[in-house]
Amino acid sequence: MITRIQKHKVTWRRRIESKASRKHWKLLGALPNRFGPDSGARDKERRLPFEEIEWFSQSGLWGITVPKEYGGAGVSTAIFAEVVAIVSEADASIGQIPQNHYANVEEIRLVGTEAQKAFFFDRILKGDRLGNAAVERSGKTVLENQTKLVPDGDGYRLTGEKFYSTGALFAHWVPVRVTDSDGNRVVSNRSAAERKGPDRDR
Repeated sequence: MITRIQKHKVTWRRRIESKASRKHWKLLGALPNRFGPDSGARDKERRLPFEEIEWFSQSGLWGITVPKEYGGAGVSTAIFAEVVAIVSEADASIGQIPQNHYANVEEIRLVGTEAQKAFFFDRILKGDRLGNAAVERSGKTVLENQTKLVPDGDGYRLTGEKFYSTGALFAHWVPVRVTDSDGNRVVSNRSAAERKGPDRDR
């Protein structure tokens, strides 16, 4: 059977723009052997792919959309879509997990400050993963937030409950959409080191 990796091999090689892209192609070629053989059993037994996700992000593939001026590959949307398809063919569950990571990388690119771009793009290129905690069940629309970020002593207190949080369990950073004490909608980033309790083990 001809796989998507084989079908896209020529396309990918024609679009290579840097040594980083060639490195990523080699990593994509290794995915079927690394993810594929165990993917069905892993889903059936509900085993979370912590080791696979760690290898995946450390490979640099989670940083391929980071702009070139910040050290990333800066691949086009077309190539990015091909990469997601190849990963998903090797393991559909793993291919779905980083969707919000990539969405947050794009949001940082579009609206982040220079300080935010420098900090997060550097962390992402070193293998850090972004999660998601945006949508709530309580709101009438996806933009409504009951989750609050309020001053608390020398810091802030984050209170609320999120419903849609794909990728958060595997993330080093979880952007949380909240409402501040002035009623503004903002995003608070929580690092994995700040998260306490059993949620990291579930």
